[in-house]
Amino acid sequence: MQKSFFKQVIFQAVFNIVLIVGLGLALNFVLAAWSEPTVAPPSGNVEAPVNVSGTQQNLSAAKTIGGFSLRVDKGFGVGGIFVADNDVQIAGQIKISGGGPGSGKVLTSDANGSASWQTPGGGSLNNVTFYKTPGTYTFSKPADVSRFIVELWGGGGGGGGGYTYSTGDNHIGVGGGGGGYVKVMVDTTTNFTIKVGSGGFSASVCGGGGGDGEASRIGFAGNSQSFAEAKGGKGGSPAPNSGTTAVSGGGYSLLSGEFIHGASGGLGVHKRGGDGAMGGLGGSSLQSGKEPGGGGGGSSFCPTGYNPVPVPGAAGRVNIWW
Repeated sequence: MQKSFFKQVIFQAVFNIVLIVGLGLALNFVLAAWSEPTVAPPSGNVEAPVNVSGTQQNLSAAKTIGGFSLRVDKGFGVGGIFVADNDVQIAGQIKISGGGPGSGKVLTSDANGSASWQTPGGGSLNNVTFYKTPGTYTFSKPADVSRFIVELWGGGGGGGGGYTYSTGDNHIGVGGGGGGYVKVMVDTTTNFTIKVGSGGFSASVCGGGGGDGEASRIGFAGNSQSFAEAKGGKGGSPAPNSGTTAVSGGGYSLLSGEFIHGASGGLGVHKRGGDGAMGGLGGSSLQSGKEPGGGGGGSSFCPTGYNPVPVPGAAGRVNIWW
């Protein structure tokens, strides 16, 4: 009986020692894991995790969702702005790397709502090259652009020469016709060849006629045929046989591309040159035409032994937009 009592006492003592040691180790672990907060509560609290509840959830820091798609059924906000219904609003910039991005391209949707980067079709024109000096040129197209809008003006006709009789009667020539105009949109993978037409020369002798303005043309490199042309205005008729006879302005022609607009130059009339279509004004008596494509005004005061006042037509122009 006494031996059994001593066994119980020893067992109880061992159990208490083990319990105390275990509690001590646990308390030591808790104290070792604890660290004082760096800011006063409630600042510094850990955010609640994203969950599937019906409560609005605001994400104030970047979140990465790996291997999953994000579906928005009601509303979604980025940058501290929440938008109701089915909209997504982003307060800041967005970067989309897929879909073939490139300089000057715009994000376009197909019939199924899939977006891709496309070259704008004339709605956004940020670049232009002007060709104003008569001559022939080659336009090297940018590598990532295939659609262009082209404008052409033909040269204005030169003014007709005046004539002064021995009696002192002064007759004024007819002004040159204005150059034509055409605007076209064209798709191409090649460069352009360009011809800017010169203005018509004015009459070189008293009672002489003015020269016709040259056409401005544009074609594809390696092809001798132009796909668009703005014709030059006709040269003015001379005095004293001019009377009130008018001379025609230049027209236009188009072989390919999508036509946008075209117009013929103004008529050259007695004393005054015709205006260039969508372009420069025609010159009045003794004045040259204004660029692009204005016809020269009629010349006057040209007694025998003198040369008429020069009144040439203005040069044409070619503009290329993309």
